[in-house]
Order: sequence, then C-alpha cells, then structure tokens
Amino acid sequence: HWVHYRIGDFLLAGLRLFAASLVRAGQELVRKPNQSAQSPRGAFWGGFRQGGLPILRGVILAIPILAVLGTLLAAADPVFAQLLKNLLGVFNLERLPEYLFRLIYILIFAYGFTGVLISAARPEPPEERPNPHQPWKMRFLGATETWIILGSVVLLFGVFVVLQIRYLFGGQANINETGFTYSEYARRGFFELVWVAVLSLGLYTGLSAVATRKSRAQELTFTILTVALLGLVLVILASALQRLVLYENAYGFTRLRTYTHLFIPWLGLLLVATLVLQATGQRGRLGLAMFVFLTGFSLTFTIVNVDALIARLNLQRARAGQELDAAHLLTLSNDALPTLVAAYHDPSLPATYRNQIGAVLVCRKLQPAYLTDWRSTRLSEVRASRLLSSLDLTPYHVKNMDSSPVVALGVEEFHCDQYIVD
Repeated sequence: HWVHYRIGDFLLAGLRLFAASLVRAGQELVRKPNQSAQSPRGAFWGGFRQGGLPILRGVILAIPILAVLGTLLAAADPVFAQLLKNLLGVFNLERLPEYLFRLIYILIFAYGFTGVLISAARPEPPEERPNPHQPWKMRFLGATETWIILGSVVLLFGVFVVLQIRYLFGGQANINETGFTYSEYARRGFFELVWVAVLSLGLYTGLSAVATRKSRAQELTFTILTVALLGLVLVILASALQRLVLYENAYGFTRLRTYTHLFIPWLGLLLVATLVLQATGQRGRLGLAMFVFLTGFSLTFTIVNVDALIARLNLQRARAGQELDAAHLLTLSNDALPTLVAAYHDPSLPATYRNQIGAVLVCRKLQPAYLTDWRSTRLSEVRASRLLSSLDLTPYHVKNMDSSPVVALGVEEFHCDQYIVD
C-alpha cells in the first residue's frame, strides 16, 4: 500500500517498524505453536519454534558448561590441553572482549531486523490501504493565520526574486552599480538559498496538514498562495544554482559543492511535482513524490563517480588556464586515481600541473595500505594499486620519509600531509 501513502503515513509506518524491531521477534519466540497463523509463513515459524528454537537454546546453554568443564580437563591433562589449544587457535583469545562486544551488537541488530522482517511479512493487525485524498484529522490552524503566514513569506520571497532578476540574472553591468564585482556578489549564499528552499517545502507540507480550509474559497486561496510560494522558491533555487556554478568556475569543485550541485536539480523536480500536485488537488501524493525524490537522489551517487567527476572537472579548469588545486586532489579517494594517472600522461596539460599531479601520485603511493584484510578489498583499491605500481615516479625526490613526506618540485615543495576544508 506504500504507493498510496501520504507523508504522515510514511512517518507512522516508520514508527511502527521501529516498534516492531523492539517487540515482534520476542513475541514470535514466546508464542505458543497453536497461536501461529494457519499459513505457510505461520507453519514455518511454528516449525522453527518446535524444532529450531530448542536447538538454539540448547547450544546457548551448552557453551558455558563446555567452557567450564573443558578448562578443568585441560588443567588435568597436558595432551588434552594442547589439543584444546590447537582447536581454539583460530580465535585470538586476547581479543575476547572485542569478540563479545561484537557478538552482543550483532545479536541486538539481528533481533531488531528480525522483528522488522516479521512485521513486514505478517503485519498485525493487517494494514488497510490509506486514502491519499483524506485530509489529516488534526487540522487546528485557522484560515486567517494561514493567510498571514503564507502572504508574508510570499511577499518576502517576491522582493528577493525581484533583486535576483535585476542583478544576478541581469548581468555584470547591473551588479557593478551596487559596488560589488560579479564574483563577489555570486560567490556566497548558495548553501543558504538551498536551505531556504528546503525549509519552504517543509513550511508548505506543515501548513497543508494543519491549516483548516472549510470552504471552497478557502481551499482556492490556499492553492493560489502555495503555488505562488513554490514558484518563487523555484526561482530562488535557480539563483542558488547559478551562484554555485559561478563559485565552482572561480574556485573549482569539491565534494560538498558537487553534492549540492547534484542535490539542487532533484530538489527542483520535487518542487515542480509539489506545485503540480497542489494545483491539481492531488497533494496527498506528495509522500510518494518525496519517496521518489529520495530514491533518485540516493541512486545518483551510485551512478555518478563523484570523486572521479571532481578530478575530471578540476582538470578541465586547469586545461582552460585556471588554477589547479592539487592539494584537494590529494584528498580524493581511489575512485579518482585513474583520472589523475591519465592526466599525468596527458601532454595537453601544462607541465607545471603535470608535475603537481605527479607529486599527488607520489604521496598516494607513500600512503600505507590500511585495509589489508581480503574481506575489505574493493575494486577501486585493486585498480589503484596496479596503476601506482605501473608508474615511474623516480624523478620526484621525497624528503622526511619517516614523518611528514614532502615532494620537491624544483624550488617549490608539495606536502603530503595537508588538511583541506571544502
């Protein structure tokens, strides 16, 4: 029924799942066999309680008994003690507290997830399909208060948008009249404007839930004001995107700026969907629209290799004659390494920048391999290791190998230990 959920239904479903993670697994463990539902799922759980649960209880009870008796037998016979030591050699007993801690939190999470799965498979009571067009029953805010809130916010946004149209969207000549340069005017505020858009969407969602509309005229007035609000927010979001683009063109790309750049189009699509749903009287579908927005935004990071994208865009700026922030390239993950290696061999890149990239690669080669366990192996790490091993970086001289490595670049130096803030 989730495709019919309103926003409140999603919140209630989340609370129900949280409650289920606390109690449902325990209920199933103590429920008597004849209380099981007469269904394949009920038969499975009944069979587990009759057959599997006694085995589990027996194992849990046997472990401490075997530990005590085995310790006594090992103390009595050295041959048996050696055998027991060999059997337990796969475990590092010095790390026993760590093992116990891991066992405890694994059991806690397993208990919670089991409760969630049981609740999803057999909801109690069976869930009815919600009506997305049914208004929330707890509407308490009067029409007058609603009009004042929406009207004042629309007026505030209207004044701001007029300034944006005249100055930011109007070109450099209009901005120069204010005494600011184009970069000074546009390089700040994009994060704040994104927050304005997010909070405005939250304001609309809250008012649509709690504001009373007792007549068709009140409903029409609410629709007009909210459509105006959302339309102005879209312009503000466009202003935020333009400021961000100008800032990226001037100072390059970082993770935070790239995340924001990817977030703004999705937020814009959500605002457009909200506006259309409100105008067509389908705002009960806003919960589904938000679910699609969150899913799409999350999948974007699966599809887009963010660190490789940052490296590629910053190198494009360098090819265009702008400054390259090599220190920031050093902070990127192994996903960016193929792009950096390709740039290191690219003759179209100025020699100064190629040397800086070479220093970055030297520093990356000097970094210790923290993840040596095969279970932690990632494809990007394997590929990065092969690429670094194939590079000839002998022309670069490294100082302070034991403390803070420094790569000599002629008269300049490149420090491998640099802390960069987005």
